Amino acid sequence: MRQPLNPDLAQILKKLVQTGEDWLVKRIMSYLKEQGYDVYLPDNEKWLVNALRQLNTPVVDTPIAYFCIPELHPYSGPTN
Repeated sequence: MRQPLNPDLAQILKKLVQTGEDWLVKRIMSYLKEQGYDVYLPDNEKWLVNALRQLNTPVVDTPIAYFCIPELHPYSGPTN
């Protein structure tokens, strides 16, 4: 059974997603450079900004009333 996320927490999540984009991009790029993946990446960080926006759009666009945390079971498959 799914239980809705507390509306206050959902609002905080939305705000963090919207306002923390620059910090997240810098943190991810720093991590990728530390791990040596920067040789495979474009010089411009725009690709990462676009990817994060595409991932975060559903979170930002979801009404607070519909935020739910799925109930996960160790033996559940992707179709359960």
